[in-house]
Amino acid sequence: MKYFDQAAVTKLNNLAIYTKEEITKAIVEVGIGACVTGAGSMFRVHLKPQPPKNYREAYVDKTESALMTILLDHLFDNGVMLINTCSATLSTAMGKKEIDHLVSALKDGFEMLKPKMTK
Repeated sequence: MKYFDQAAVTKLNNLAIYTKEEITKAIVEVGIGACVTGAGSMFRVHLKPQPPKNYREAYVDKTESALMTILLDHLFDNGVMLINTCSATLSTAMGKKEIDHLVSALKDGFEMLKPKMTK
């Protein structure tokens, strides 16, 4: 914790901004109805075209849950582990290299899901 100072928090939050921007670019490039939300060093990928505004809108139905499972399994097979809501928190040990790997795996996963999704 002695290294977790204001400079580390600022760096981490900037990395999270980069992460969300890059995930959004991947979503747009693939052309699927998905989005990413988050604050600070936390983010969540939603297989919904619009960011949810409340917990009801964030609800994951059976169809979305099945798609999310496919995506999470794909990520895991590619060395990326997110929790079952497709959420994660970045750590100070991460850098752009790790984020670029995450985004690449997500983009491949989005491509795989695209035929199964409606925009």
